[in-house]
Amino acid sequence: MTDNIAPHPHPYAERGRQTREKLLGVASTQSDRKAADELIPELADLSDDANWGQIWSRPGLDLRTRSLIVICSLLTNERYKYAYGHMRGARRIGITREELSETVTQLTFYAGLSIVHEGLALVVRAYEDEPLK
Repeated sequence: MTDNIAPHPHPYAERGRQTREKLLGVASTQSDRKAADELIPELADLSDDANWGQIWSRPGLDLRTRSLIVICSLLTNERYKYAYGHMRGARRIGITREELSETVTQLTFYAGLSIVHEGLALVVRAYEDEPLK
């Protein structure tokens, strides 16, 4: 009954593993994923397929640009452990300390002020809308 074998459910998983290991290194990714691999092994394949294989590996942006974008996102979401891991990955792929410093510095006013401005706009709108019942 080997002719009825379904195709691999995660066709981009291998490409994703290669991208992830290029950025984060083999040892780093193995230790970070140990618990998930033990408890829910399908999660690693799903992450490798969807995140690393289909998103990180798209042709529209290079790995350096994607890396800097993700670091900014992780920092603004206060995911410092993961930001640190991705900063090490940035170093691994040749992003200099100066480039990373400038990228993080660029967040100075936008990560804080833009959130405040959005929040204040919602407050104003909430009080201008119809009265509460």
